[in-house]
Amino acid sequence: MARKDFLGGIDLRQMAPDLKLLVQRLCAHLGWLAWMLADGRPFILGADPSAADLTAYHTIWSLR
Repeated sequence: MARKDFLGGIDLRQMAPDLKLLVQRLCAHLGWLAWMLADGRPFILGADPSAADLTAYHTIWSLR
């Protein structure tokens, strides 16, 4: 399956007017993730993966 198959009816063309705001929100989210991992820990909550890591991964995966 392609990533577009997981959109569930979301029309990306309808999102175009809000693209600038959406990119700003994404950049803030990625900055927060970078800040959380800046101390060298391998996962958001420490040494082991958690639901927080899966949530972050899901967001990034769907954008790739």
